[in-house]
Amino acid sequence: MNSIRKFLKMAACVLPAAILLCACAGEEEPEKIRDLEFTVTPGEHIPEELKVKIEEQKDKAFCMTYEDGGWLYIVIGYGAQEGGGFCIQVNECYEASNAVYVDTNLMGPGTEDAKGGTSYPYIVLKMEDPGKPAVFQ
Repeated sequence: MNSIRKFLKMAACVLPAAILLCACAGEEEPEKIRDLEFTVTPGEHIPEELKVKIEEQKDKAFCMTYEDGGWLYIVIGYGAQEGGGFCIQVNECYEASNAVYVDTNLMGPGTEDAKGGTSYPYIVLKMEDPGKPAVFQ
């Protein structure tokens, strides 16, 4: 089941990246310039317009970026999940010559947290805007 979720996340997030990178087909992944500093942004600090966009897409896996006043918000959602207690691990967030690369994993809940209704886990990363598109891995 976890592999299905991962596939759905990749399908929703990779297509825009594939279109962006199609001109680079055959080339190796760009070399990392630097790790990017970011903060995980709690709901009360997310811009209202971005909150609306997240709410519109939360049922399915999604990836998006949002720029606001020199800040870049990178949002990764994992769609509807049974139960609660999920967390999202950020494996990498770095700048390369052509883009910002982000890699995350959805971590399952403990057995006591798995009970209950449906949850919609997502993460919002806020960083200084490097002026490059995001690629979701």
